[in-house]
Order: sequence, then C-alpha cells, then structure tokens
Amino acid sequence: MYHINSYSDFSYNDWKRMLIDINRFLKADTAFMNRRPLRYSVVLDADPYALPSVSSIEGKRALRLSDAILGSYHHNEVKFAELNLDLFRMLQCLEWEPSGSFYPKRLVESSESSCGEAGAAVPKRFSYIEGLVDHSLPPNPRKAILYRPAATQFISVLAAIWEDLAPDGILLIYLSAAGKATSSSSGLPLSSTEQNPGDMQAHDSVSDGNSISPESSSRDSPTESRNLHEENHHNGSRGCLRLSSRGNEGLNNLYPNDIIPFTRRPLFLIVDCDSSHAFKAISGAEMGETVALLLSPTLPSPCAADADSTSQPNNGSQFTMFLTAPLQAFCLLVGVPGFNLGMDAFNKVDEMLSSSFDEWGKMLADSESLDPVWAHVLTDPFLRRLILRFIFCRGAISLYAPTSNKKEYLPECLPPLPESFRPASAAVRHAIFRISWSLDVADNFHCTGDNPDGIGSDKLLCAV
Repeated sequence: MYHINSYSDFSYNDWKRMLIDINRFLKADTAFMNRRPLRYSVVLDADPYALPSVSSIEGKRALRLSDAILGSYHHNEVKFAELNLDLFRMLQCLEWEPSGSFYPKRLVESSESSCGEAGAAVPKRFSYIEGLVDHSLPPNPRKAILYRPAATQFISVLAAIWEDLAPDGILLIYLSAAGKATSSSSGLPLSSTEQNPGDMQAHDSVSDGNSISPESSSRDSPTESRNLHEENHHNGSRGCLRLSSRGNEGLNNLYPNDIIPFTRRPLFLIVDCDSSHAFKAISGAEMGETVALLLSPTLPSPCAADADSTSQPNNGSQFTMFLTAPLQAFCLLVGVPGFNLGMDAFNKVDEMLSSSFDEWGKMLADSESLDPVWAHVLTDPFLRRLILRFIFCRGAISLYAPTSNKKEYLPECLPPLPESFRPASAAVRHAIFRISWSLDVADNFHCTGDNPDGIGSDKLLCAV
C-alpha cells in the first residue's frame, strides 16, 4: 500500500514550499478578484475589428504584436513556480479572453457522449488543446517567459525571436528588475550634480509636449548627430538592469546598449525599474526602426492607505499594475480597498474609464501630431490598450496631490505623445476628475477646483 510517508524529505519540502508559494500568490491579489479579466475581452474592451483607422499612416503599413519577451528579476517576491505577479499580469494582458459563445460550446462538447455496444455511455473524445482555443478570435501573440534570466540568456532569446519576427510584426519586450544608475568607476549612485546635463535636457524635452524628439534632432547636422550618439553611448553604459544578486557586476547587468543592435526591426519596449530612464539612451541611437518606449517612474507613488500595498515584493509593481489593471491600480493608489467597493460601483467606474479610453483612442487616431511610431501600432488592440493605460497612469500620478510636480514619480514615453494627452490637458483631467469624484477621493487630486469642462460637482454627479 502506498503511503505519503514514502516521499523523501527533499520531495516533502518541495511540495510544502510550493503550497506556501501558492497561498502567498493567491492572497497577494485578492482585493479585486473576479471583477474584470486581465485578458483582452471582446465584451468589455474595444472591438478589435472596429478600431478607428489612423489617418497619419494611410497607405503605410500597420504593425501587429506577433511576439513578446517577458522578463523579471527581483528578490523576495510573491511567485508561483517561475511566474511572479508582474509576469502573470503582463502575460494575461497579452492574451484574448474567450468570447461568451465559447463557453456554452465547450460545455456542450464536454457533456456529449455516445453509446457503446453494451449501451454504456462513452465520453466523446476531443483534443484538449482545441478545447482551449476560441477560433472566433485572432491567435494570441507568442510569448517567452524569462524568470530571473542571466543577461546572456536574455540576449540569446531576444536574438532568436527577433530573427523570426514576421514582416508586419513588432516585438514587445517587458523587463522588470532592480536597477540603479551608477558611475562606471565607483559604482556609487550618481548625485544630481554628477548627472550628465544631456540627461536633464532629455528629461525636460520629454516633459514638454512641444519639444522635438531626440530622433528628429539627430538629423539636424552631422556634428549634432555624432554628439548625440556619444551622449547616448555614455548614458547607456551607466544605468542598467541588475539580473543578479551579486551587485553591479557588468556580466550580470543588462544595459541599454545591449538592445540597440536589435533596433533594426520594430520594438515596443517597457522597462519597469528604478533606473528605467537610463533606457532613454536608446531613443535616437536606433539602427533602423524607432523604438516605442514606456518607462516606469524611478519611485513608486505612495499609497494613501498603506505604503506597503504597492511595494514590489508584496503586490507587484505599481507601474505594471496600471498597465494591466488600471482601475485596480488607481484604487490602491488612493486607498480604496477592493472589498469596500461593491460590484455595481466598480462596474460604474469601469464604464467611465472604458469610455475615456475609447475617446482617447479616437483622438489619437485623428491626431495630426501623432508620431509614426505610435501610429503604426495603434491599430493593434493589445498595444493600443497599453498606450491608453499609460496615459491614464501618467495623468493619475501627475494630478495626485502627494506626487504632483515630482518627476521621480512620473512615467515617461519616447517618442513623446501629442500635447493634447499631457496630464494637464482637458481630456485627461476630465477623466481623472470623474473617476476620483465617483470614488469620493476627488480631494486627493489637483483637478477638482477647475475641472476642464467648468461644471460643478453636483452637475457631474448627475451626469455620472
């Protein structure tokens, strides 16, 4: 007879460790469970077949997300097997949620049976792989999950996937890791006076919607182009992602310059770390295709309820949560517990946010100042959703009183988005105002006194 005591101590400890990890993983993200799927839902999200066409790329190619590399390296984080919270959320965010007609069909197929010769019911055989695929939806992008990869491992996987990229495809790279901008000699953090003036200048150019992107400025003259290239090379060798627990050893670090050779094909890069702004060095140094960059803040915004609720080890990255579950991230930011927000209230606010995203998507598609980098990916439903959620994230953090006018809390994007989508714009302020008022946290934001439409809170409540 088989007894559980026959397991070796090693196997027992492994199973115990796994159960502990599962328990921590389930407890880490229970505040908003079963509210809205992380995957792209054709019922709740914009119709992928009816996205507005982008006027600025008429007659030119539109890119689709065909492949993605999702990499993470953190310590003492909530995980299960080789999947932490950030990787899990981003993985789900880049997949289709099966449509409503898919579930009844699967239920019928699984309950169908045929009778054998003796009259006994014989379950119908079907492929389990086929049973997981909704053929009414496009195929999911291919994804490579890299949990705590070495720098060389990441580069080799990137090279293999990059080589097989479809002609009309774009590769999404998501990197979440610890990192710090350090000098090449001492390895100590750079002070504000030691920073390269070009870094501060580039930062100001991103914050100003009227500024010229580094790529366009590099075309002015050969001298300026050479100076910009040297500056990018210097900055790109400073900040890095630490893919190791052994400190700032160069062999274990991933630098912006490591990615530049792969810019011969379209890349959509998301960097979530405290030295993410070092990857601005990629912009203007590309070798063929301009990279779309979404960069996290260098510091997570303090949460109104509990500062630890948005910390990396406990609940994943705040920036990644905004990109994958924006309303949940907003509620955690302002200290609205999930269990205090009823289903009806959540759905009501979620409809407001979805309505704002639809409006912003149409405005982006019609914008004449939209950079071609964003225009080429705006018709892809997954990338479009990430761009809109980035706008919401930047607007919410910028207008949030504790982080207002503090650059270290603000995410950045390169090339810059149109000025009409800056946090101070009417469209962004109005959306943040309506959502914050509905959650009764409007006093925490700087958009309550002079809302964009000039309407009072009593009229807004009636409109909501």
